[in-house]
Amino acid sequence: NMQRERMYTTVYNQMFMASISEHKNQANDFLLVRPKKSQRASSSGTSRRNASAVPKVAERPAYIRELSGVPLYSVGQTMPRTEVFHPGKIELKHFLKDLW
Repeated sequence: NMQRERMYTTVYNQMFMASISEHKNQANDFLLVRPKKSQRASSSGTSRRNASAVPKVAERPAYIRELSGVPLYSVGQTMPRTEVFHPGKIELKHFLKDLW
């Protein structure tokens, strides 16, 4: 619930706005970092179609870091400020027509 006449910290730019609030650290808070894809050498010569060349989820490394003493902030739901047109949408055609 947002209250009137109260100041809130936000991430704000021309595309979106999102509120930020401080998160109190607890003893069981940690950061899990896991790469999206494995780092494969480009000279390995394996084909992308070869299923055995793609690592399984369990084979990817995971790194755990403590968050003690680190200030944490959570960012709320983003509120769009600018409409981003989908390709082929009639509004995009009107926008481009008016632009030129």
